[in-house]
Amino acid sequence: MNGYLAELTKVVRQRHGQEAEHIQTVLINQIVEGDAVWDGTVEVFGLRWNSKAKLCYAWAQPKTEGGWEITTVLGIRPVVSAHSAVKAAIAQRLNVT
Repeated sequence: MNGYLAELTKVVRQRHGQEAEHIQTVLINQIVEGDAVWDGTVEVFGLRWNSKAKLCYAWAQPKTEGGWEITTVLGIRPVVSAHSAVKAAIAQRLNVT
């Protein structure tokens, strides 16, 4: 497992469950009103011992001051895919309900 996946796995475990296993990488290109608001990969993890969700979606973006901002989204309806996880995270950041 490369360093990026190892770090995401660690964060997913810390935030959402005792065990997390990387399942797949999904390429997402989210466009809103003609503008690309997300173009990158989302890592999908299987969770064990989490009573709320069996999947977690995670990705990291570089911070302007250095380091990484790691986003994790549990696979709880309406989040049912990597694409819907990105949409939910964007909506939360924009405070759109």
